[in-house]
Amino acid sequence: MLVTRTNRVLHGARPDVEQVRLAAVNNGNARARAVAIRYRRTRAEHHDAGCRRQFFGRRPLARFNYGAVAGSIHGKVNVATCQQHRQNYRRASCVFHLCAPRQDSLKCTAKRQESFLCRNRERASCCSSGYHSRPLLIATCWQWRPAVLNDLRARIDAHRVTPLQYAVIALCFLLNVLDGMDVLVIAFAAPALAAEWGIGPESLGIVFGMGTFGMVAGAMLLAPLGDRLGRRTLILVSVAAVGISVALTALVTSVAQLLVVRFISGMGIGVLLASSATVAAEYAPDRKRNLVVGFVMAGYTIGAFGSGLIAAQVIPVYGWPTMFVIAGVASLATLPFLIWLLPESLDFLVRVRPRQALPKINRILQRMDMAPLERLPALEAVETPANVPALLHRERRGSTLMLWAAFFMSFAALYFLLSWIPKLAAATGIALELAIYAGAVFNLGAFFGICLQGWLSLTFGLQRTIAAFMFAAAALMLAFGFVTHPWYVLVMFGLIGFTVQGGFVGLYAVAARLYPAELRNTGIGWAIGLGRFGAVVGPIAAGYLIAAGLGLVGNFVVFALPMLLAGVLTLLIRAEQLRI
Repeated sequence: MLVTRTNRVLHGARPDVEQVRLAAVNNGNARARAVAIRYRRTRAEHHDAGCRRQFFGRRPLARFNYGAVAGSIHGKVNVATCQQHRQNYRRASCVFHLCAPRQDSLKCTAKRQESFLCRNRERASCCSSGYHSRPLLIATCWQWRPAVLNDLRARIDAHRVTPLQYAVIALCFLLNVLDGMDVLVIAFAAPALAAEWGIGPESLGIVFGMGTFGMVAGAMLLAPLGDRLGRRTLILVSVAAVGISVALTALVTSVAQLLVVRFISGMGIGVLLASSATVAAEYAPDRKRNLVVGFVMAGYTIGAFGSGLIAAQVIPVYGWPTMFVIAGVASLATLPFLIWLLPESLDFLVRVRPRQALPKINRILQRMDMAPLERLPALEAVETPANVPALLHRERRGSTLMLWAAFFMSFAALYFLLSWIPKLAAATGIALELAIYAGAVFNLGAFFGICLQGWLSLTFGLQRTIAAFMFAAAALMLAFGFVTHPWYVLVMFGLIGFTVQGGFVGLYAVAARLYPAELRNTGIGWAIGLGRFGAVVGPIAAGYLIAAGLGLVGNFVVFALPMLLAGVLTLLIRAEQLRI
């Protein structure tokens, strides 16, 4: 059979392209210009599964009109699997077909795939024999054709990273830095504000909760508008709303007014967290997408770290209102740069096709040093509408629910730590001055953990890397209660921040890959929004546990369990559904 005899060729001495071509022709597949090479799917992603390079060598395939790649599909072939490999191989610019049993429970047969996958039906055929225990996807790469070149996603993945893409990533990172500052500025101003107004911790707790509630509302209700109105438009409006509302906080004179401005700013921040992750993922090439999304979301920890340092210098000298003015003006100052540099999402322009979509796409491609399009790419069939119920479509329901649960548990553990770090550090017996610095050490470790997680995921896979970080975080939290030396306590906080945030932020990359373009902002927004209920539950539960007399070791044991479960749930998400 074709695959068996070809394997004997490929598993021996390293073949050249001519040997591979002859092996295909001699085994009765005269139409094929190359045969499939079996490889693990993770390896395919790591090597940018495309026709540009051979997997048995490094020689560019641009000189040839043939070459092939293939992937082993674990388990039974289904519609979702076919959709995932359709995405992978469109990026590879291949005409391909599927070898699978003719009768399948989900009707993902070769005949169906011929209509879904093959760009030229006359050249497509299905092999009738040579099945393995796992269905094998056979890809045949033909000469580059205009229809293939019009595939924007394939072109972005194959092209070098351009200055415009670096600018988009930098702007999204900056937005998250400002978000981190705007979220935590109220926490640093709270002692001075409470002393000036004479309000108690109950009122401050409501103020803190209103900001979180605004972030939930923004992520779940407003972020999905990015799939209809455009990512760029939503980002510009949100930045303006956040900047104005945060700056106006300096002028409020009552708790009621403070609640209003914190809710508005929270809504804007919720939108920006979802939209910035979406835009960064869509402009990053597939080979670097996990790293880019992680780096962008790491900006939040830098903003949290920097706002504490600035507040320590500003509030004692100039008062708490000045800190809000600085944070608000910083957000508004980014608007000119966003208007000038931030383009609309290409995925949105291709999918929604607003007025003058083709000229807008070509202007963006020109800024990316890429050839313009002669026409808009053909739209693919959309099986579900771009709305919230589509997130729970039968093909992705299980993965969506597991992602939501992983976000909820990660948020609960993370905000338990963020809210109680100074008190927990002081409970170990270290000086109050060192306890205050524990939060800064936590966020500094978080930044490096997020970046390392993104880099490691390129080699070891996104889900396994996230799970490893979460399991390590759970182990460190279990061990924390047994550390007594003051400096070791600070080191442990840094390591916990490194692992907890590294694993948590990786979930943003999972959300960005799990949903198609027409659902991406909605999917990320709802995952963040529902997860933030964990941010409310975690600190409250910790407060009750501490009031009930649960010791330091007990608290960390309790909140190590959500991190452990979040890691397990991340591994259970169906890997074949993670796309772009």
